[in-house]
Amino acid sequence: RTVSNVPAQALMLLNDPFVLGQAEMWAQKEIKMPGAKPDQRVKNMYRSAFAREPSEIEIKDALAFVDSQSKESGANESSAWKGYAHVLLNLKEFIYVK
Repeated sequence: RTVSNVPAQALMLLNDPFVLGQAEMWAQKEIKMPGAKPDQRVKNMYRSAFAREPSEIEIKDALAFVDSQSKESGANESSAWKGYAHVLLNLKEFIYVK
């Protein structure tokens, strides 16, 4: 496979109901984990998506994103984590195998 993508691929990952549904399922799985704190959720999601630990900067950025999304959506934790899962599904690191 080539190292580039076409606009339709990017739009599908942003708008496709299947991808949005997968982001929702992933977020719900993380939210329902007993005793998992937000930073632990980020670590779990990175391990699941990229088979690696997130850096401290990635954790900080993730928590800032989730916090800002929670404020925008009226403190809806589920929506914020769904948005973060959707972000991870759209990262080049997720899309391309090195």
